[in-house]
Amino acid sequence: LNAPTAASWKFMFDATNGMDASAAESALANGGEAITLPHTWNATDAASTSNTVPYKRGKGWYRLEFDNTGNGATKWLQFDGASMVADVYLNGDKLGQHKGAFTAFRFDVTGKLKAGKNVLLVKVDNTKPTTNNDLTAIAPLSGDFNVAGGLYRGVSLVATPNAAHFALDDLGSSGIFAKTTAVSGGTATVNINAKLKNDTKVDGNFIIQASLLEADGKTVKKAIQKTVSIKAGASAELAQDMSVESAHLWNGLSDPYLYKLVVELKDSAGAPLDKVVQDFGIRTMLAPV
Repeated sequence: LNAPTAASWKFMFDATNGMDASAAESALANGGEAITLPHTWNATDAASTSNTVPYKRGKGWYRLEFDNTGNGATKWLQFDGASMVADVYLNGDKLGQHKGAFTAFRFDVTGKLKAGKNVLLVKVDNTKPTTNNDLTAIAPLSGDFNVAGGLYRGVSLVATPNAAHFALDDLGSSGIFAKTTAVSGGTATVNINAKLKNDTKVDGNFIIQASLLEADGKTVKKAIQKTVSIKAGASAELAQDMSVESAHLWNGLSDPYLYKLVVELKDSAGAPLDKVVQDFGIRTMLAPV
């Protein structure tokens, strides 16, 4: 949804500071500035060292027409970053609000997309707070930086091929969390926690397989798997400990070695349903003496 097309993003700064969604939709449907993402209305003033350049803070509106293409059992709108409060509307209906300038977030749009054209409308607010009760009174409130406003990272339409999948409603994460819990005698223990969702209409048994690949992405260092039962429409978590012998530790700039962690969700017969691949460094931190 970031690439420029014949129906690309339109932007308008709310000079009145009080425009509602209906008025913004009408104004942008007939005008506005054509832009591509990432975008901020502070691209120049936030980086200026001149005291004569005003640092613009307030509300901006974005509009995009896009086609509902592709297949998927579930579909999500993913925002990689919006500074600093975002209100999101799809085809005139409000999907919700997200507070925080530096984290990704998603909205479930399964069953909410129309065939053909859809209209996405987003209000982004970086108004300077004057009290602790203001909408944009969100940490960090001060520091040696400016709070740029806008959709300053990408926006995507994400689909899962199957209705059973890794959780996409977990604060914008992949649904997979891994950490090194111990390193002793060259052997590391890696805890892998998978958050799952069964959006099918039947209870099911699923296999979660975790594989640690060498940095080449091909050679398997270790693989483990477990089975979990999830009721229809329910969520679940499954944690597994992986013992990695002769672990190659990540060691900063001198040896920044990263494994590939591959976590797969399969049905009870072993057919693949979902997969997450992410870099992972095995490392420990020593407490100061």
